[in-house]
Amino acid sequence: MAEKLKSFIFLLFIFAGVFVLTVKIAEIIEGANKPTSTPLTPACVSDKTPSEVALLENLSLRRQQLEAKEAEIAATLKAVKDAERQLDTKILTLRELEKSVKEAMKVKESKDAAKIASLVKIYSGMRAREAAKLMVDLDTETAAKIIGNMREIKAAALLSELPEDKAKAITEEITSLELKP
Repeated sequence: MAEKLKSFIFLLFIFAGVFVLTVKIAEIIEGANKPTSTPLTPACVSDKTPSEVALLENLSLRRQQLEAKEAEIAATLKAVKDAERQLDTKILTLRELEKSVKEAMKVKESKDAAKIASLVKIYSGMRAREAAKLMVDLDTETAAKIIGNMREIKAAALLSELPEDKAKAITEEITSLELKP
């Protein structure tokens, strides 16, 4: 019976030790989960073993590292969001600029078309020989636009009065103008 009592007391001490150790571990974990990091003071480590103190110091250091990393990530995230806002603003500006450039190009194209239409009327009203004398000095693209918009009979008469190399160049340009989308 004395042996059983000794074994019982021994087991009781083991369970008590495990209980105390479990409570201490819970305190350590609870201390690691606290949002504020407090440095270890001699008063709070006086009842701790050296291994517990070392563990607490490691946990405190790790918490500081994690908080620093969290602050770094927050700063990076803020910078990314700021850059994203700036990029969105620039994209909107570029879209507005693209729209205004397209509008300006349409206006220019319509003015150019009106000028060509006016020149077509002028050259169509002239005799072919007189128009050919003036057309010789024009650049090939402009001459092709004018002749290309004339009625075929007038265009044929005008081309026949032009020098052969100029008439050939204008004809090729008219063909390429028609092929452009």
